[in-house]
Amino acid sequence: MNDTSTILNDFFDSFSPSLSGNLRENRLERMNFLLKEIGNPERNIKMIHIAGSKGKGTTASFMSWVMNKKGLKTGLYLSPHVYDIRERFTLGTSFFSESLYLSTLKELKERIKDFSLPKELGPEKPTTFELYTAYAYLLFKSAGCEYAVIETGLGGRLDATNTIDPIANCFTYIEKEHTKILGSTLEEIAKEKAGIMRKDVPSFIMNMPLEALNTLKKESETIGSKVEDFPLSFEDIPYKNDILTLYGDNTPIKIYTPSGLTDVEIYDFSFALYVLSKTGVCKFESNETLDLSQCFSLPGRFQSQRVLIDNKTINFIFDGAHTISSIEHLMRNIDNYGFSPLSTLIFSTAIDKNYKEMTDILVPSFDNIIITGLGESKKSDPKAIYEYISNKWKDKSVTLSPTASDAAEKILKTTLNDDNVIVTGSFYLVDLIHNALDNLES
Repeated sequence: MNDTSTILNDFFDSFSPSLSGNLRENRLERMNFLLKEIGNPERNIKMIHIAGSKGKGTTASFMSWVMNKKGLKTGLYLSPHVYDIRERFTLGTSFFSESLYLSTLKELKERIKDFSLPKELGPEKPTTFELYTAYAYLLFKSAGCEYAVIETGLGGRLDATNTIDPIANCFTYIEKEHTKILGSTLEEIAKEKAGIMRKDVPSFIMNMPLEALNTLKKESETIGSKVEDFPLSFEDIPYKNDILTLYGDNTPIKIYTPSGLTDVEIYDFSFALYVLSKTGVCKFESNETLDLSQCFSLPGRFQSQRVLIDNKTINFIFDGAHTISSIEHLMRNIDNYGFSPLSTLIFSTAIDKNYKEMTDILVPSFDNIIITGLGESKKSDPKAIYEYISNKWKDKSVTLSPTASDAAEKILKTTLNDDNVIVTGSFYLVDLIHNALDNLES
């Protein structure tokens, strides 16, 4: 791990990870106290706020990349990080200088050294995510960013990021997730995410299930936010071509797409272009070309890697898919790109995810399934997942591994040379398995 990343990790990990239960209702008051303490750096930056169940991180990444290509210095705040904590706070999709990360951390420490929150609002010290958010805004201000694209962490209404005054709000695909926190129905979940809307600030909405879409529109009327419907459905977007023609502000834009870019990512990119065009943040010339091969690799999103250990080459796909629809897209892209035959599935997911429907999609394509936990990063119930799969698929080889390191060692024992392995269900799992494999290779 990079030295700067280690220093950042050590600082943020010294705080409590999150608020739970009724304490979450105090989140925005807590954040407002914290941001005031550090000088409200968020007020100096034009921000675009993005919420959704899936696609929000990809959309935010593409959007900020295009903005920087257009000469607009744009910060990007994402969660979670996959391999490196600096992934949360970037200049578009590139890291800031090491010195800026460290000097901003020094400034944050200095500003909060005597800070404590009112006792009636819960823990007196900020949580890790509250500090992540404050640090991001301070970093972007220090870097001289004119714009920033901000991804919500969880939900919207009570998310730590919901203390900004954005120039636009964006809503990517919404489906059932975090049901114990956000609600058990699509309507309840969408209403929580709609909490980022602001009066007289436009809301851009991607194609999504009707229950969620109608809820967002109903909330927008109550709040006074004009809705802009993305006019294209998922089926309207071509993929697996070298050059695509998409539209920004009714102007054709040529997109060079490298091999490996998935249909979902191209749809998210199209949505990002639409938002930038309609807000007037970016202008596009007729038949302008954007070369995504110069863009970036999205960590943990259909990321392929060949791993050589003990004279055996194993082909991995790391994908943080953690909703039913994203698992469906993952399996379709595996088929589209000919990543077969499949050998081993390594799976885990957070405790509030629908692991039954997710594994119902995944398991039939694999002979060997390894279930493990998410360590201390996220609550999970690997035993319940293991029992469900074992009882339903008697013909499968299903193993429960106590740790990611143990799971990585089992891969070596149970796979043959040039076998194909999928790691999915959580970005936290992707990080754990990736690190475990690195340790084995070294």
